[in-house]
Amino acid sequence: MSEHSNARDEARFDHSGGAPLWSLLGDQMQSVPPEAMEHLLNAAHELIAAARVVLDAADQVVESQRESLRHGHAAREPRLRRIDID
Repeated sequence: MSEHSNARDEARFDHSGGAPLWSLLGDQMQSVPPEAMEHLLNAAHELIAAARVVLDAADQVVESQRESLRHGHAAREPRLRRIDID
């Protein structure tokens, strides 16, 4: 291993530089192999992308409801109705 790649790896796993993830996990990050770390970071990226899709869809629903209210459209009829039984 060259000095350059060793310095790069040290910088990559240096948790004292203010990165929130490293500061939360502390010294345990030193023992994680780079391949495992890369896998975990990729999984975290995918999780964030999936959450973004869900949040964007929810935002569209909320925005469509706001548009309906702005244009004076009456709210939809409720899906549940009370049925009186005598």
